[in-house]
Amino acid sequence: MLARRTRTEHELRSAMADKFSTAETDHAVERLQTLGYVDDAAWAVNYVDGERAQERAASLLRRELLLRGISADDAADALSRHDDHPSALRAARRRLRALGRIDPQRRARRLRDYLGRRGFDRSAVESALARLAEDELSEGELSEGDPSESDPSENRLYEGSF
Repeated sequence: MLARRTRTEHELRSAMADKFSTAETDHAVERLQTLGYVDDAAWAVNYVDGERAQERAASLLRRELLLRGISADDAADALSRHDDHPSALRAARRRLRALGRIDPQRRARRLRDYLGRRGFDRSAVESALARLAEDELSEGELSEGDPSESDPSENRLYEGSF
């Protein structure tokens, strides 16, 4: 079971429950912990630092860790270095590429919905959308040359309330 990927204690106990008695499972898990093969704290840190978690909010990651049997203390320790604002921006930039050229208001709404589904709070979402708007303004100025010639309403792509 551990040859394919590392597992949490909860996952390991669940997988072993069908085939082994409780006493055998307890003994095996205790031995694996002693040898360092099962370490929930290290597993949580690896999960939060992993690629999949880079575009998710701490609140969503916390729920996922708790569902995998990680203790609240280990989850809090693993999430202590996670910052939602850069994660929200990373997720928004990635999603923006997938949205292509659709109506700016529809794009903003879809980005808000997308970030909300990833657990980001309003502050992180607004910060990410404001940064995208700034990036778009600076790209427009670089590509068009004279910013006074562009229509300022075109750059209000991500404004609006939730």
